[in-house]
Amino acid sequence: MRIGIINIGDELLGGKILNSNQFDLARLLAPLGHAIVFNLVIGDDEAHIAKALDWALSAAAPASPELLILTGGLGPTADDLTRSAVAAWLRRPLTENPDALDWLGVFLGRPEAALAPGQRGQAAVPDGTRPLRNPAGTACGFTFEAQGVPVFAFPGVPAELDAMARAHVLPMLASDSVLLEKSAWTWGWSESAQREAFAGSALPAGFRFSSLPNERGVHISLSIFSPASQRASREAELATLWTSLLTAIPKESLVDAEGDALPQTVVKALLAKGATVSVAESCTGGALGFLLTEMPGSSGIFRQGYLTYSNQAKIDLLGVDPEILRTHGAVSEATALAMAKGCLTKSGATYAAAITGIAGPDGGTAEKPVGTVWIAVASGEGAFARLVNLRGTRAVIRWRSAYWALNQLRLMISGQIQ
Repeated sequence: MRIGIINIGDELLGGKILNSNQFDLARLLAPLGHAIVFNLVIGDDEAHIAKALDWALSAAAPASPELLILTGGLGPTADDLTRSAVAAWLRRPLTENPDALDWLGVFLGRPEAALAPGQRGQAAVPDGTRPLRNPAGTACGFTFEAQGVPVFAFPGVPAELDAMARAHVLPMLASDSVLLEKSAWTWGWSESAQREAFAGSALPAGFRFSSLPNERGVHISLSIFSPASQRASREAELATLWTSLLTAIPKESLVDAEGDALPQTVVKALLAKGATVSVAESCTGGALGFLLTEMPGSSGIFRQGYLTYSNQAKIDLLGVDPEILRTHGAVSEATALAMAKGCLTKSGATYAAAITGIAGPDGGTAEKPVGTVWIAVASGEGAFARLVNLRGTRAVIRWRSAYWALNQLRLMISGQIQ
């Protein structure tokens, strides 16, 4: 089904909050085979809402939606104008609905007489529309049909929207099609190199390849919608195509062929070996430790972390030789190796990782510009350091440094670097 979305709220247009509703709805509906054909964001203005409805249900809208979802503007405050705007667009009055009023009282645990006017106003819906119960909040939704298209109006609060979409939209969208998908993460493999590697890979009709870069690496996937009756044969075809695609990825760049990102992959690898890890961080300020410990099971593998921003902390906590710092500087291969080795010795972990760099925006030089980062990993078998030159904001450089360190740990644990 072709689905259109209109998100309503001044706070969305003003950048006060992130519009996560389109993402959440797409993630909910796309796996069922439905296509989001447009996502429109408008402010809390009755005239604009009316014009948006006119456009969405006209021939001008992309791909003529077969279902329209409105989000936002159904709360108890003065700027919540969606219900009155839709009522005016339908040329109908707003009417307090007894079912909605009853739901509101039950949710708040109060009798009808104790409801404040603002709260009670959430039980009003345009006359002739069907109220929709909100299992996660007080704002009542509603649905109606316009020009043969079902229209659903839901609150904009993400948890409430999700609950209402699951309760009221998903049941009418059931089908016998299933989404079959394989996915993997890569790290340190540019999209241009990926494009070259996959240049000769022609996919059969119906299969879709996706490549999405972000701070965790590049997430690639191969998918197809299949009738339930053809699932077995399509799964076999998908597995064959996926295996062929994976062979084109350099081994050192393939994080995990089953869809895990770097943190999960490293934690699982350590758990499988019964091994532990400790970290020493300078420019990342704990980001690497955070990534490792947010994973379930991390208490079984994480020994400890050292935040050694200053040279003195590197000397006192990690045993870095002051002469190394004087001769090579804090951001250097020698210092990174000394930090990793000291972290390994002091903590008694199986593996250690260290990060030292210049995250900016200040502190860079001609020889060591902002984004210069040395990463070292160590084990009882030896130590290895790598220089990475990163670009971006301070936050980007810090997070990408932490992910680079995770990848170096992954390679050491798997025996690809020693």
